Amino acid sequence: MYESRLNKSALHLYFIRNFTVLFFQNFLMRLLLLFLFFQYFASAQGVWTSKTPFAGMNRDDGVSFTIGQFGYLGTGMDAGFGLTNDFWRYDPISNSWSQIADLIGTKRQYSASFVLNSTGYVVTGIDENGVYQTDNWSYDPILNSWSPRSPLPAAGRSGAKGFSHSGNGFLVSGRNQTTCFDDLWIYNPTSDSWTQGPNSPGLPRFVAA
Repeated sequence: MYESRLNKSALHLYFIRNFTVLFFQNFLMRLLLLFLFFQYFASAQGVWTSKTPFAGMNRDDGVSFTIGQFGYLGTGMDAGFGLTNDFWRYDPISNSWSQIADLIGTKRQYSASFVLNSTGYVVTGIDENGVYQTDNWSYDPILNSWSPRSPLPAAGRSGAKGFSHSGNGFLVSGRNQTTCFDDLWIYNPTSDSWTQGPNSPGLPRFVAA
């Protein structure tokens, strides 16, 4: 009788122990799944993360583009109201900035950009002399050098919008001292030439997104 009671007590303790272990394992698993769910949810909603600040002079009205994993930013008006032509590269892996070759053209702001075949292009803008530019510069990230390309065959301008599509660069809108534009120009990097496309619909504009 005594041994039977001991066996029942031992069995009872065995079940309690196993139940407790299973309960906590289940609890921890649910906690982990809940954590992963919130991590995914937060990522899906988008979370801003602070990165290393820009290493150059504070500025606005600069121009930027992306080649591979690197971001490039340059030109613009600095905090002292002077125009610039310096350029910088951001490495997201090391979270660091490094200065690259300056844009060869005059110091400027409100330029446009696009990327074709891993080459960055900076086009137009208004320079330190108040001249609305038509020039076109290409940047080779391997050689870290700028080269002149065929200029825009239209009125010089600032605040135009550049983008790339199907191997060509596109430049649209912008303004100069007297006119706001709605014309579209298409750049072919193979022939280094421009052709005019259809005007953009709607009102002429500048500094469009």
